[in-house]
Amino acid sequence: MNEYPWLAEPAQQILTHQPNLAHAWLISGAQGVGKFAFGQLLAQSLLCEHPMDNGLACGACVACGWVKQHHHPDLKYLYPTALHPTLFPELPELEATASQEIRVDQLRSLDDWFHASTHRAGYRVVIIYPAEQMNAITANTLLKILEEPAPQTIFLLLTAQTARLLPTVISRCQRFNLPNPDSEQALAWLEAQQIPQAAQWLAAYDGAPLLAKEAAQSQDRPIPAWLFDLSEALLSRQRLGLYRLLDTLEEEPFAAIVTVLQRFVLDIQCLQFALPVRHYPALGKTMAQLAQRNNALRSAHLLKQLNERQLTAQHPFNAKLRLQSLLDTLMEQYA
Repeated sequence: MNEYPWLAEPAQQILTHQPNLAHAWLISGAQGVGKFAFGQLLAQSLLCEHPMDNGLACGACVACGWVKQHHHPDLKYLYPTALHPTLFPELPELEATASQEIRVDQLRSLDDWFHASTHRAGYRVVIIYPAEQMNAITANTLLKILEEPAPQTIFLLLTAQTARLLPTVISRCQRFNLPNPDSEQALAWLEAQQIPQAAQWLAAYDGAPLLAKEAAQSQDRPIPAWLFDLSEALLSRQRLGLYRLLDTLEEEPFAAIVTVLQRFVLDIQCLQFALPVRHYPALGKTMAQLAQRNNALRSAHLLKQLNERQLTAQHPFNAKLRLQSLLDTLMEQYA
C-alpha cells in the first residue's frame, strides 16, 4: 500500500512503540506530504497478520488484502463525505449528502463496533482525516471516547492544521510530526512519475511531492504567469500595471493567490538573510532588487498580514475589492 517511499521510516518510528502503543495519535504534516497514505500504511501494519521485522505490513496476508480493498472489519474511516471521490475513487459513490465536515453521526455510528470483539483478536483502527474538519459536536464526542477508550483501539488523527483542534483533544493524543521527504527522495519520486521540470515544481510547492505532482498535471508552468507580471509591476512601481492583473486574479481562488504571495515574500526574506531562494528561483533577480527596498522585519510584517488574509480567504467578501486591497498592500511594501 505504500506508494510513497518516504513514509516507511516515520511509520517504523511509531510502530516500534508496540505493544505499548498509545491509544490515540495526532499526526501532523504539511499539505501534500501524504498524511492519508501514512495513516493507511500504519493501519495496514497494525492489522497485518505477518508483519515484517521492521513492523511494516507484509502486503501479502489476508488482512493486508482486506485493507487494500477497503473492507477490513477492524478498520474504519471518518472523513468529510465530500472527500469520498478523492480518497476512495475506486469505490461506489456515497448516498449521503456531500459534507465538508466530519459529522457526529459518523462517529456515533461506530458505537456498536467499539464494543464488539475484533475480528482477529488484534487491533481495531480508526483513521480520522482531516481531523481539523471535525465540527465542535464531533470533536467533543470524540473527546469523551478518548477519555475511556475501548481496549486495543487505536485512533489516528491526521491533520495539517493542529491549531484548529480542541486543546483537550490534542492533550489526549501522542503527537507525531510527519516530515516532508528530503529533496532528493521527493525529486526521484516525481521523476519516476514522469513529471517534467520536477525540481521546479517541487520548489514551487514547498517540497510537498503530492502537491507538486497534482499541480504539474493540471497547470502549464511551476510559476503562475501572473506572478511574473506582478513582480515586474512592483519592481517598476507601476500601480496601474498591478491593477491590470485584477481580471486575471479574479478567476483564481483567493486562497491560492495568497499562498503564492506568501512563498514569494518568503523568498524575498530569504534573500534579505543572505539565504538561497526556496520557491521561485526563476524570479531571483527581480526578488533580489525588491529585497533591497525594505528589510527582513518588514517582510515578516507583510507575511503576518498575508497569514491573516489567508484565515479569511473563504469569506464571501467582494472579490475585486479585496484583491485591490491586497495589491495596494504589496505596492506600499515595495514602493
